[in-house]
Amino acid sequence: MATTASRALAWDPTAPASLSLCPLPSVSMSTSSAPSKSSTSDDKATSSLDIFLSHDGTGCHAVETTCLLSLLDARDEWLAFENSSSGKRNGKIGEGGVTSLSVAYRRALCECLMQLQRDNAGDGDDDNSHSEDEQSDNYESLALIYAMMHLNEIFLLPKDSASLHAVRQNHMPSRMDKLDGMPGSLTAQTVQYLRLHHSSFNIHSPSVQRLLDMDQPEYFIIEDEDHDQNSSTDMRRDPLLAGPYPQPYYNLLWHLIQTGQLVSAWAVLTRHSSCRRANDEASSSLPHKQLSKEAEGWSALQAILLSAPLPGGRGEEDDSGLVDFLADQEDEEVVEEMDTNAHDRLMEGISRSAYLLWEARPRDADRERKERYHRQLFRCGLDLPREEVEMLPETYSEPIAMHAFQHWQRTVKSMLTPRVGGDYVLGSLFSRFPQLQQILSMLGGSTATPRGASANPSWSELLISELLYQRPNISPADIAVRARVAMRNRGGGSNEAWEQMVLKVMEGCAGNVVYSMFEFGGGSGAALPATLTSLLCDLLTDAGCITLPSIQTELLLSAAESILSSFSVQGQADIGVRTAVRLLLPHSPPKRISGDVCYEPRIAATISEAISHRFPGTDAEAHNLLNLSQEMIQLGSVRIADACESLAFCRASHHVSAENWSRHVYWLLRGMEVMSVWLPEEYRRTLGFACRRHFDSLCEKSSDELLSFLVATRCLLDQNGGEELTAQAARAFRKASTVLEAVMEDDSMASVLKGHVEGNLLYHVVNIAVQQAKNDNVQAAAHIIHCLEERCMNEGSQGGGAVTTLANSGMYLRLLQLAVAILDDEEQSSHGQLEFATSAFSVHGVHILMARMTQVLFWEGVSLPSNALNKMPKSSERANYLSAMRLILCKGLMRAFATNSGVDSSKDKGKIVKNISLEEEVAMMLSPSV
Repeated sequence: MATTASRALAWDPTAPASLSLCPLPSVSMSTSSAPSKSSTSDDKATSSLDIFLSHDGTGCHAVETTCLLSLLDARDEWLAFENSSSGKRNGKIGEGGVTSLSVAYRRALCECLMQLQRDNAGDGDDDNSHSEDEQSDNYESLALIYAMMHLNEIFLLPKDSASLHAVRQNHMPSRMDKLDGMPGSLTAQTVQYLRLHHSSFNIHSPSVQRLLDMDQPEYFIIEDEDHDQNSSTDMRRDPLLAGPYPQPYYNLLWHLIQTGQLVSAWAVLTRHSSCRRANDEASSSLPHKQLSKEAEGWSALQAILLSAPLPGGRGEEDDSGLVDFLADQEDEEVVEEMDTNAHDRLMEGISRSAYLLWEARPRDADRERKERYHRQLFRCGLDLPREEVEMLPETYSEPIAMHAFQHWQRTVKSMLTPRVGGDYVLGSLFSRFPQLQQILSMLGGSTATPRGASANPSWSELLISELLYQRPNISPADIAVRARVAMRNRGGGSNEAWEQMVLKVMEGCAGNVVYSMFEFGGGSGAALPATLTSLLCDLLTDAGCITLPSIQTELLLSAAESILSSFSVQGQADIGVRTAVRLLLPHSPPKRISGDVCYEPRIAATISEAISHRFPGTDAEAHNLLNLSQEMIQLGSVRIADACESLAFCRASHHVSAENWSRHVYWLLRGMEVMSVWLPEEYRRTLGFACRRHFDSLCEKSSDELLSFLVATRCLLDQNGGEELTAQAARAFRKASTVLEAVMEDDSMASVLKGHVEGNLLYHVVNIAVQQAKNDNVQAAAHIIHCLEERCMNEGSQGGGAVTTLANSGMYLRLLQLAVAILDDEEQSSHGQLEFATSAFSVHGVHILMARMTQVLFWEGVSLPSNALNKMPKSSERANYLSAMRLILCKGLMRAFATNSGVDSSKDKGKIVKNISLEEEVAMMLSPSV
């Protein structure tokens, strides 16, 4: 029958997601007893362990690790604010808003993407080509997730005023309330989203800058590739310079006007040769009436572009919506600039800050900037009728926003349309540059394609143009309809799957958000995408957008597994365990159902496995994991408590190898504290399991070892090995006293261990050694009696009501030897005369000694103490030794009767009891042991 060799399999204690598989023994080892040199080298080659990952981890870049930790910090800060009774906010997260937490997530991810982009732009070596490819893939996945999170905030998550408490109490408005909101309430945010993620143009690219640096950029035409192979290659490939016109300058202007980036459009127009001449003319000392028609046209065009009250702004604002998180210095600079320019009037009746009327909420959350925002709104309404100014709302109002927009668009149409007689402000410009008239017609709501050109805009550009210039007050529910139309009418191909996902989210399908994020990196095994998917699913679940808690649990576990395996791949298992535990802990608190503690078993199991499989490398790491888990243990998570006790035992075992007994005892006590103090009273385990057993063993072995050396140094000391024996005794004393000191100095467990048998035994044995060194026989005798006296353990304690002694039976003879040595010293000092005798032991104390002596004789095989020694061979050294001990005990009893005083061993140490009558001493001696 064929047999297969078995192989040992175990978790790698340094990497929780790694399985270690021992290699099979080599053939040479099984067939020859003396391996050759070649076989020895083969054995060395196969001695390394095979490592397998339990999950597919892809690693985690340093930048992604920073982002991952920032996400968890933001989540923990937000939860602390929601759960705090004071309601005070210390961080930068919005006050109680569910959306503010998502914004905090996006902020951390945005910083990560910016850093990855900078790293990708740097020069790399050929050796790092593989890592650069992986980094590029991560960047694309994270960019898609970033876009999906932004879209989720606009169409799904509730307003900032909705707190987690309101969500959980079912007072949260439905997610469909956003789609049923006021007309135009989501237009500004949608435009910002489309510009940022679907129509993002880099006006500062080298090709654009090279075009604008020309003397007459409006006349430059890109040559065919056959005629120009060098100078225009980058311009030909730049999508911002492609469009319906042969001149890239007008294509650039067309893209910017179409997407509402009017500030950038005016910056491009200032590079026009005619505009530069007009600026030179305007800066001269000539009166205004002497300006040329072209100069007047450029001035009017500036007023049109820089006063447009468009939803989402004119491109000078941050389309990401992360302006709330600017640094303090940047905040002040932005505020000063807003205060300086807010009241400027480039166009009569319209403030330059009128675009803020489309904002659904102030961009900034702090009170000072919110007040300045309201002042901006008030300035926007200075030209409105008095009754409307007084009714100016603090947030979005569709009639007021449309009033400003329609006033601006009517003014634009009047400037673009020839007056009666054929003369109008922009006539001279349009006559020389007809492309400007075609492009600027979009501002008036025109959708006509430039004549003689085949425009091929993307669907996002079509939708942005429609939302800005034709339907700024569109109903939120109709945005998805217009997006579908724009996608159907787009020119050129694009990602159909991504477009469908965008449409689903715009229609309010929250499940599609999670699905799309899982498809675009959340299920790849990468730590950061998986964590982002899980965190966003948590937000949607809390907001009531998703009602399947099983999805939330699955994504949490998937993210934790990705974190553990990804960090294990790159040798950072400590970070992986701590991060995975931080991710899962808020979802693991047990709940009481009908009096029983219930919690999500899979989450608690994952936490406990991650902790149990990790052998912490430092005390700080173990402390961090214990502190993270303490709150959950105090709520009743027994399984996590078992894992934390195992963690503490790992650190205790580490310090044993270095013989650091103080730290060894400290970590044993931490494990005992977890099981006997942190857990709720009904789930506590008396001093724990593994840590308690090893602590008991440590105290008992230390006591036994110290007793052995005390006996040897006092009773069996010979002349040849005296110095060595004394040194060994000193080492044993240092170990025992170190253990005892560590227990006594532990504030958390000192009171808990007050009745601990092994701990009290160690205390008395150490004091026996101390008092023996001081030649204080009275105190040493008291501690010996404490160790040998029988006592009844309290019900409910670790003794359970049993009758026992502090010392185990194996220590009886050693303690008796120390007691006999004390009695022998007293005998020698009194010279056998009772009138001068002293006794360190009371009658009751000697009674206890004789009772333990009787037990020892019985264990030696003697059934009758009175004549037992007579039955033993006279030549037996053991018999002579026991006979001498018994005789010394009897003489000690005589001295105890004679002195009628001593130390009551039942009292606290060091206390001399008052004299009692001889009858009472005899009664105590003849009474039962207990």
